[in-house]
Amino acid sequence: MQDSLRQRCFTILADAVDEVVGRRNLVYVAIVQASKADDASKDRWASSMFRQISVTNRKRIRSHAIERATVERGRMKEAAHQRQPEVVLADLSKLFGRPQLA
Repeated sequence: MQDSLRQRCFTILADAVDEVVGRRNLVYVAIVQASKADDASKDRWASSMFRQISVTNRKRIRSHAIERATVERGRMKEAAHQRQPEVVLADLSKLFGRPQLA
């Protein structure tokens, strides 16, 4: 079963936070908990914790998250492209006989 869009977004954000400030940071824990529960209070807690990170680190997290999201989007497009069957055009001369010249 595929993850929901919300879950994928939280995963990308959590990975970016992990790269910048580490997994032991309370912000990472808050984001992971918010991703697992569909609870507005957990979302607010994660948001308030995220705002406590320095502006410099938030910019770095943003850059990492955008980079990861771009890669994820490329993977999704590639997977969708591979799943599409190849289109084969019919040979109309076989269907309708030889074309008559005017």
